[in-house]
Amino acid sequence: MKKWKGLLFGILYGLAARLIFSLELSDNPILPTSGLMSISFLFFSPFVIGLITAYYFDTVKSAFKIVAISMPVFAVIGVIIISVFFKWEGIICALMALPIFAVMSLIGAFIGVNVFRRNRDKTLVSFILAIPFIVAPFEHYLGLNEKIFTEETAIMIDAPGKKIWQNITRVKEITPAENKISMFQILGFPRPVKAELDTIAVGGIRKAIFDRGLFFTETVTEMIPERKLTFTIKADPSSTPPEALDEHVMVGGRYLM
Repeated sequence: MKKWKGLLFGILYGLAARLIFSLELSDNPILPTSGLMSISFLFFSPFVIGLITAYYFDTVKSAFKIVAISMPVFAVIGVIIISVFFKWEGIICALMALPIFAVMSLIGAFIGVNVFRRNRDKTLVSFILAIPFIVAPFEHYLGLNEKIFTEETAIMIDAPGKKIWQNITRVKEITPAENKISMFQILGFPRPVKAELDTIAVGGIRKAIFDRGLFFTETVTEMIPERKLTFTIKADPSSTPPEALDEHVMVGGRYLM
């Protein structure tokens, strides 16, 4: 059991850090943070997990050296699996965080092996455990950076313009047989169902409907018959069921406007 201490303590530390950082929206948080979507949590927490596992490297016998080297990654995977299992995080967030967690934990382990070989002082260890929570208040007071991204996509469709126009303005109900499994659905995004449009004119309201109660209200801002249809998309997080989207990828929410 002794040789698995690093793994166990790494997982427990990761879960404790996640709990503390998830309280950023409460009235009386334990400490001011910018939440889970912050540098202090996404980068420094797995870094410390790597340091924790490195602290116990010398207890792992030579036959288990490969396990010891990969133990930081096992620890962060354990944290992510537990978070997804208990539905604290969605699959999409878990998969996006995994590469960052894995790399930072390995960096922490590499540094930790060299540091603890020379100094295993408990004061140093206590400081290391507090790193994310020391950085978090500074990051919080600096505030979050807002960025606007533009994405352009072009798709060539071999069909008459009139037929394409009919299917763009209004989308008939998509049956499960027609809706092939895609990467987005595997990651946990709701399946598209249909799109309704009250009138094909500027000011018209188009409603894009997905399963699990998710929908987007779209207002037509420009329309050229059979040539161009432009609309704005508005999401109402308050009317979106919690099971529809993870809060960190909620369109119109705190992180994704």
